[in-house]
Amino acid sequence: MGRTGGSTSVLLALLALGVLGATALVFVRWPLGEFGGFSGAGRTVPATVVRSADCGDDNAHDLVRLRLDGAATRVPFDGCGHPEGQRLRVRVPDRPGGEFLAHPAGSSAAERTDSDFERRLGWVLGVLAAVAGGGYVLMLVDRSGRLPG
Repeated sequence: MGRTGGSTSVLLALLALGVLGATALVFVRWPLGEFGGFSGAGRTVPATVVRSADCGDDNAHDLVRLRLDGAATRVPFDGCGHPEGQRLRVRVPDRPGGEFLAHPAGSSAAERTDSDFERRLGWVLGVLAAVAGGGYVLMLVDRSGRLPG
């Protein structure tokens, strides 16, 4: 009789860890969504820094010069401290209207780098390892609440 109760608790623990693992897998594979105001829409264009902003200021933005639809324009860049004359690849909206902010290329969900995926995967695996370790300790504890030995 005592053996059946132990088997059931191990089965429930394994089931819970399986559900947690499936949830973690879904979390890792889920798209990152919008980042920096872009949802994947936009285009990458070359730009040149024309004015560098001091990174110590709140809401500091460099000013970059770029070409949109054949016309040269200057827009604030979501970054600071780049030397004047430095060439950058920036993301801008497909249909810029009014004022907008140029973002570093690679900052949108569509251009997500492997490091974003690896960082998220590392966090998920760390959480899973902690939960699995806690589950293992719970399986070792006897019914009186003490570790055997």
